[in-house]
Amino acid sequence: MRAPRTQTSWTARTSWAGVGALVGALVLSVAAAPAASGATVEVAERPADGVFVVEGRGWGHGRGMSQWGAQGAATAGVDADAIVSAYYPGTTRTVLQPAPIRVQLSGDEGADTVVHAAEGLTVTDLTSAATAPLPAGPSRWRVAVDSTGLRVESLTGATWSAFALGAGPLVGPVRFSGPGFLRVVYPSGASRDYRGAVQAVRTAPTTLASVVVLPLEDYLLGVVPREAPASWKPAALQAQAIAARSYSANKRERVAGTGSWDICDTTSCQVFAGSRSYTAAGVATELEPATTTQAVRATAGVVRTSGGRSIFAEFSSSNGGWSTKGDFAYLVAQRDGWDGLVPNTVHSWKATLRATDLERRFPAVGTLKRIRVTARDGGGEWGGRVTSVILEGVSSKGASTSVSTTGAGVYGSGSWPATSNGLRSSFWRIPATTATTNRPATSSRVPTMPFKGSGPAASSR
Repeated sequence: MRAPRTQTSWTARTSWAGVGALVGALVLSVAAAPAASGATVEVAERPADGVFVVEGRGWGHGRGMSQWGAQGAATAGVDADAIVSAYYPGTTRTVLQPAPIRVQLSGDEGADTVVHAAEGLTVTDLTSAATAPLPAGPSRWRVAVDSTGLRVESLTGATWSAFALGAGPLVGPVRFSGPGFLRVVYPSGASRDYRGAVQAVRTAPTTLASVVVLPLEDYLLGVVPREAPASWKPAALQAQAIAARSYSANKRERVAGTGSWDICDTTSCQVFAGSRSYTAAGVATELEPATTTQAVRATAGVVRTSGGRSIFAEFSSSNGGWSTKGDFAYLVAQRDGWDGLVPNTVHSWKATLRATDLERRFPAVGTLKRIRVTARDGGGEWGGRVTSVILEGVSSKGASTSVSTTGAGVYGSGSWPATSNGLRSSFWRIPATTATTNRPATSSRVPTMPFKGSGPAASSR
């Protein structure tokens, strides 16, 4: 969540005491994050080979729950409710009544929505309420669109033929429903099984979007295994289910029935892959492992709420030992000793960053000469995540240049996996071997508040 997905001070008087009493080995603690110092400047000159060596912490934005932290907590014996209570402090456990959610299939936007034929398949135009059972014989059905409206067609052999539903072109949305699973065909020829119904929604005069409508609980069966490894501890998977359910319900509540969908199926929202995938050749892969299904069912309906609403339960793979503040009071900046309890590759990482990548992203810099880190958010090792950067260089005419950006801007210039051995977050530094740091020798950015438990600081999603 990504996905995808500013810092403040928080005192140690929190709900953590209760959590610590429960587990006897509390490894998360809320502490006051020192304010960022404007006097802190780190300067990294361009290496002779044009490649900066970078080290960093965490993967993703670092807000809300750390997924690797949840696994560390679960390994230490912490239960799911305690995990989400810790990562979203001040929120309330609430059980939602069953309700559907509408999910846009991002890879199936275009001129038609195609499904495989199946016993019991029905088509309905939701505007006119015209509905009909679809006969056996065709191998596929589709909703197509042109400037006059939507139409239903069947495929027999290699020929598409019109199927009468009501009088004239349809307004839509047009919905396929009936079987337990509907198999949607993507433009690549691959296909996926989805629970619920699939509807074609007109988004422009000649384009459609495909939207799956299904119970929220069934939707989560296709989300949790995409967001957390199915081999993880039950409590970690249950915490992921609660976070994902809360995030989804929050999205749905904000949309409040308007528009054509509530949520997307990518890291821009949270990843949803359906129940089963097929290659163009028809080779099937099951996408709902028993462990994640059990985690969803064990937490049925459970969300975290704040002010009577489901929370915007952001999460990321790893926060590197310190979370960062989000837009809501329950998305706090806090030290996280659970993140790193279980060895992984993203709690701590090394990367390379090519000067040419920065020059490409920030062309105004010309030829990059140095990177100046001028501010951090104050939370965690090295002073926390980078918030302000100045790129200095020389133009093609020999004039000095200066371009301001953020730590995320640098991260985005050479991020992993788009860039092999790239950066994974804005929580990074260029070590002293290649950087000159102008920082007060007595400056310490990591609070010394003790916390119980420790683990390998090895390293997501």
